[in-house]
Amino acid sequence: MKNIKNLLVKILLGFFVITTLILFINYKGAKDPEPTITSTSLKESLVAVEELTTTKYFYTSMGSFENQNDFYGLKIPLTLKRFIISFEGQINAGVNLENMEIEVEGDKILISLPKAEILSHEIDENSIKIYDEKSSIFNPIKVEDYAAFRQDQKEAREKEALNKGLLSKSETKAKEAIKEILMLIPEVSQSYEIQFVGKIGQ
Repeated sequence: MKNIKNLLVKILLGFFVITTLILFINYKGAKDPEPTITSTSLKESLVAVEELTTTKYFYTSMGSFENQNDFYGLKIPLTLKRFIISFEGQINAGVNLENMEIEVEGDKILISLPKAEILSHEIDENSIKIYDEKSSIFNPIKVEDYAAFRQDQKEAREKEALNKGLLSKSETKAKEAIKEILMLIPEVSQSYEIQFVGKIGQ
């Protein structure tokens, strides 16, 4: 008799646990519905991986600096200073995804991107080398000389990169990367078409 009572208690307890579990799952499902695709969620996903949409331009630069005091166009002796400097740098170009616009209309995801631009320009400080340095007590080399010359070189390299089509390449890569990233989302790849609809500001 005792064994039968224990068995009944176990059955009732098991039934209670199963019923409670089913109710909890139903409640959880009602509280946390299937994720939906929104413009906000898509933008957050892309901004989080903005680095993947950036085009990197690497270069090695070498240039010479020379300065000599003059007096009415005549070079003053013993005032010549010069140096040759080389360094490696990296220019990052792309679109600022914080400023893009995304709209979800029906089964289409419409994306408007801002113009591509240079996002950053960094010099590898460990790569800097100085050659053929010549200074004068009457016209000594100053830290400002190196800084100004390096800035001139950076601007020259940026102009060079732009002339090689860096921004157009950046726009193309950004679109390709954005599409690839969004297509990794199952709901997007299964149900949506991605379209780029012009540039912001144009």
